[in-house]
Amino acid sequence: MFVLLVGRSASGKTRAAYEAVADVLPDWPVLFPADADELLAWIDARDIDPRTVLWLNETQDYLSGAAGERAAHALGRLLQQVAPLAVVGTLWPEHLRRMTDRHGSAGEQSPQVRALLTGRHTMIEVPDTLAGPAEDLAQAAARDPRMAAAVRAAGTGRRVLQHLTAGPELVRHWDMGPDHWFSAPEHAVLTAAVEARRLGHAAAVPTRLLMDAAVGFMDSTARARAGEDWFAEAISTLTRTADGSRALIAHRYEPGVGAPDSYRPDDYLEQHVRRVRAHRAPPAAFWHAAQWAHTADDVCALARAAEHRRRYGAAAALYAHVVERGDAGARAALAVLRQTTGDLAAAEEIAATDPAAWAALAVARENSDDTDGSCRAYRRAAELGDGWAWAALARQRETACDTAAADAVATEAAQAGHPLAWRTLGRMRAAHAPQALHAYERAVHAGDPWGHMGLAHAAERAGDLPAAVQHATRATEAGITAAWAVLVRLRWARGEPSAALEAAVAGAQSADAEGFTVLARLRHRAG
Repeated sequence: MFVLLVGRSASGKTRAAYEAVADVLPDWPVLFPADADELLAWIDARDIDPRTVLWLNETQDYLSGAAGERAAHALGRLLQQVAPLAVVGTLWPEHLRRMTDRHGSAGEQSPQVRALLTGRHTMIEVPDTLAGPAEDLAQAAARDPRMAAAVRAAGTGRRVLQHLTAGPELVRHWDMGPDHWFSAPEHAVLTAAVEARRLGHAAAVPTRLLMDAAVGFMDSTARARAGEDWFAEAISTLTRTADGSRALIAHRYEPGVGAPDSYRPDDYLEQHVRRVRAHRAPPAAFWHAAQWAHTADDVCALARAAEHRRRYGAAAALYAHVVERGDAGARAALAVLRQTTGDLAAAEEIAATDPAAWAALAVARENSDDTDGSCRAYRRAAELGDGWAWAALARQRETACDTAAADAVATEAAQAGHPLAWRTLGRMRAAHAPQALHAYERAVHAGDPWGHMGLAHAAERAGDLPAAVQHATRATEAGITAAWAVLVRLRWARGEPSAALEAAVAGAQSADAEGFTVLARLRHRAG
């Protein structure tokens, strides 16, 4: 069971989740991983037992970057394999929208995260106002002077919880601008922290990034008056608790006990500043400071933000910084960026011997209708060992109606140990049964057991159910567990409900219970 509470900052999501767990599952142990890496380590080590609560407060922190993509995949697998299990998470609406947008940069690069958040789970929308009778609120205010003050401050809006956390006061103070409630350095540090989070930094912002970026949010007069200890003084003030609020919350990435090395802004204030600055770009000093982000994923996220805002020089510098740290994904992004800015020679020089970078160049060229250039790039990626590039090259030849060239590419790919190209051609030739069967047979001959699945579907479309059953059975024998669900459907279509049930049971015993879902639908349709 995956329960996700979605609501704005200071709406009581975490408290509501805590009270629900305490009330419904009081005897279940609660596991609270520190980050995506620790979550992955627990799952891989099979340290999460049934009748456990997995607490993922601020769920976006666990699902960001490459580690978050792996964690989402592992979490989906865990939910299928361990039961009963309660996974409890909280998200802001804007984080949910960004991470599930199929056409957004986050959605494109994180399909496992998108699948997890749009899959089978219970989503509870948490309002940011208190519901219920007014007299109940009045009684609570009569018992607690803090509640009374929050009710007065909220007025008719009933956003009482936010005032209990002093969020609106922080917003009002920030809105005053520098050198009012907050000094110019304090205002700049706060703004830099929110900008880093808004533009892609997943967790708390490292000290070096904050200090270098804040300079860009101060004018020349403020910089001249700041003094040598401006940053330490600003941090001291912003992390001090006053009236129950702290503008910055201190964190520590380094192991052991010691001084903070990173900070994140108050949630309520962060949401407000995000909205205010939604269409503004940060100064150049911010992009220069972004190299000090916590992880390579964070640097790449900020580089993509720079690229989307046409800050190509800043984006290139950030990608290059990550490439120097050995990140292959950044190399591909840098190569595509150089191509976007018209420097094709530099793009290919950056791609060098990296097949993923050549494949990324090929996709970018294909999207810009450079067919010849994309073919050359796909060919280079394929020669460097990218099996998907072989399939893409065969697809391009087939799309150009050059069947002989497509077959030649698929043959060459199979000889190189990449039979996916034949299976791709089989799918493209589905309307022409003999050609599709030939392609799938070549895939099987080249060692691709999924070719049996293609043969089963082709036989089913042709109405040859015995042959379809035979091929699906061979797929199960080759270890393709998804073939069991296909067998359920085929056995049912042949009027063999007992055999369909046996296939569903066999699939479940192979850790793929989808056959039971198929069987349930078929029985429902049959009344």
